[in-house]
Amino acid sequence: MPIPSWKRQRSNPLPQRIALGLGRPTAELLHRTHAGLSQHHLNKRQRQTNLIGAFQACPLDRQRAHSSVWLVDDILTTGSTALAARQALQEAGHRVAGLICLGRTPARERRR
Repeated sequence: MPIPSWKRQRSNPLPQRIALGLGRPTAELLHRTHAGLSQHHLNKRQRQTNLIGAFQACPLDRQRAHSSVWLVDDILTTGSTALAARQALQEAGHRVAGLICLGRTPARERRR
């Protein structure tokens, strides 16, 4: 399931294309509750707080009670978007199996 963008126009098509390219069915179980600040301008702590309550999921229906959901996103930076999406899905009763993403930003080396 592609993680939805907060942008109404010019939203990022990559998560949807990745899911379709993998032959995975997509469902609109998740939507944004509000537009937040653009994540690429924020540090890790700001990204986490920027996404509190940013997603809402449709409740689990009986037809999908035993299935799991895979989140799909383009780039994983801090994981804040994926974690917020997972939380909303789990609160609605969905089982999240994992995350599929196109790329990951390199982790910064820890300073001693």
